[in-house]
Amino acid sequence: MLLWPSVSHSLTVQEVPNPQQQYGGWVTDMAGVLSEETEQTLNQKISDLEAQNGTEIAVVTVRDTASEATPKAFATRLFNYWGVGKAEVNNGVLWLHSVGDRRIEIETGYGIENILPDAEVGEMINEVIIPEFREDNFDAGTLAGVEALITVLSEEEFQVSVNRPGDASSSVSDGFAEMENRGDFWIAAFVGWVASVLGYGTIYLNPREGSRCNL
Repeated sequence: MLLWPSVSHSLTVQEVPNPQQQYGGWVTDMAGVLSEETEQTLNQKISDLEAQNGTEIAVVTVRDTASEATPKAFATRLFNYWGVGKAEVNNGVLWLHSVGDRRIEIETGYGIENILPDAEVGEMINEVIIPEFREDNFDAGTLAGVEALITVLSEEEFQVSVNRPGDASSSVSDGFAEMENRGDFWIAAFVGWVASVLGYGTIYLNPREGSRCNL
């Protein structure tokens, strides 16, 4: 009797369907944790925000991020690969929920890092998202979290501006356009939010980790 080793396949960033290319939307629920109604609501709210001031929010759920070193690395690479946000103003946001890792990652472009500082996003995660996720209420937690982001971002009008020296504005494309061959050089261009979760616990900000927060 021959025993063949089982081969587990880890999802790569390139295999995550780009919702803008797939159906002109903003949500990719690969983990299957969001209802159709929630997806429709998210798509409508984000479309309204994008029409208002050009801000783009991508909402992604996956089973795990084992193809990268950390969920943070997966989120940052996906942000860059899709090119979330308008290139001239870097106003993109990527929401990544890795169910197997029990992690939430929120990546933001340079253009909104002052609008959504670490402390404010931390409060959103701790007070709005985690209480629902602890009860496996992923629809409610995702809706509440994205709505909180939209509330802040809808107050801003983004203007085309000259790129700051050394930033990665030029690496971000409109409409989640795929841009391949972006090295880790560009990773430093985006603020990374990390929520490492054991039961989606309490958030702690570690100033030495910069934009990383552990839950």
